[in-house]
Amino acid sequence: MRTNLLNNRLVTAVSKWPRLIRFLAGYVALGLVSGVAVAAALLALPNLPIGTLLAETPYPVSAAFLYFGSFAFTFGSLAMGVAIMLLPWDDEGGK
Repeated sequence: MRTNLLNNRLVTAVSKWPRLIRFLAGYVALGLVSGVAVAAALLALPNLPIGTLLAETPYPVSAAFLYFGSFAFTFGSLAMGVAIMLLPWDDEGGK
C-alpha cells in the first residue's frame, strides 16, 4: 500500500513537469539504462578482462561506480542529443 502511494506521488509530480522536460527526461532515462546494460554486457564477455580488473583492484566499488557511471553518462548524453535533434521545428525556426 505504501509503495503504491509513493508511485502515485511520483507519477503526479512528474506529470506536472513541462512537456518538453518529460520528453527529454524519458530519453535520458533510456540512455542511462542502455549504458548500464552495455557495460554489464561487456563485463560478461570472456575475451575482455574488464571483470578481472574490477575484481582485483584495491577499490572495486569505486572502480565499478566509475565504470558503470561513465557508460551511463555517455549513453545518457547521446540519448539527450538524439532527443534534441528529434524536436519538431519548422523551416522558419519556430515551433
